[in-house]
Amino acid sequence: MSYDRTLKYLIEDYSQAIVQWLLNIIQESVVYQKIIREGLEQGRRSEVKLIMRLLQRRLGKIGIEIQNQIQDLSFTQLEDLGEALLDFQTEADLINWLSEHFH
Repeated sequence: MSYDRTLKYLIEDYSQAIVQWLLNIIQESVVYQKIIREGLEQGRRSEVKLIMRLLQRRLGKIGIEIQNQIQDLSFTQLEDLGEALLDFQTEADLINWLSEHFH
């Protein structure tokens, strides 16, 4: 087998493994982990902001204590609240939902 064919064979067969190996190294790096954390936090802040806007549009001004409870919800709880708020008619509905789901 010629050098070129051998090199092509190695690249084709091992490129996937090399890429996966490099990806694993990158994912374990501190910088990568920081980027992921910052991205998740930015997404969470955006979701909180959207939910607050929807709640204010639906119910009017939301008290600061309730806003703080909403900001402390997990990502999953925020998603659930985003669905539930479509059924809210009053702030009492929101307060009841929070008392049932806020831990």
